Amino acid sequence: MSPHTFQPISRVIRPAWGVPARIAVPLAAVAALFVANAAWAQDAPLATLPPKCAQTATAKLEAMGLANVVKSGMHSEIRSGVSIVSGYRARYYNPNCGGYIVMNMTPNCEIEQTYTTGQCRMNGMSHW
Repeated sequence: MSPHTFQPISRVIRPAWGVPARIAVPLAAVAALFVANAAWAQDAPLATLPPKCAQTATAKLEAMGLANVVKSGMHSEIRSGVSIVSGYRARYYNPNCGGYIVMNMTPNCEIEQTYTTGQCRMNGMSHW
C-alpha cells in the first residue's frame, strides 16, 4: 500500500471493542438519547389517582380495616416505562405506625403489589 492511499475512517479507527467507527458512532448517539431521556422515563408525581384506581385503593384499605385510619400521604405517582404509563402508585400514611401503605397498580388499576414503609409492619405484606 502506498503512503498516498487513503483508507475509509472505519478501517483506520476501531474502538477497543472491535466495532467499526461507522457503526460505533451511531450506536453512541442512540445510547446518548436513552441517557438524555432517562429522567423523562422516571415515575412522575400525580396530584390524584384516576377515579377507578382511587376506588380500587379504597376497597383494598376497607378490606384491611384501614379505610378510616390512613390518610392520603405523599402524592400518587404515574409509574412509567420508556414512553408509556405502566401503572400507578398510591401511598397512604398510617399514623398508628408512622409509615406508609403503598399500592402499585397496573394501568387498568388492578393491584400488583402492596407493601409498607417506615415503621409500619403488617402480616402478609412486604416491607421496604
